[in-house]
Amino acid sequence: MIEKVFEYLAKGLTVFASIVTMVECTGEAGETKKEIAKADIKKALTELQAEGKVPAWLVSILTNDFVLGLVIDTIVGYANEQKWFEKSYEILKGAE
Repeated sequence: MIEKVFEYLAKGLTVFASIVTMVECTGEAGETKKEIAKADIKKALTELQAEGKVPAWLVSILTNDFVLGLVIDTIVGYANEQKWFEKSYEILKGAE
């Protein structure tokens, strides 16, 4: 049972990290990016729930605006601390 909970959480956090990384590259202002990320995360998690890949209880927790904001801020803060966005920008710039 606990293994399944961690599997669901891993799927949810993968959605968060992927979408935050994609939205970060849009060039929008910080709050605008956050709102875009929130909407995209809600949509992705709802689709995963409809496909039976994550349970409704997890979607209801992770799509709560407070939880969304907290997790997004944590991911962005850590990524900024590690200079992740700068490094990924340089990689993408070099690929052009």
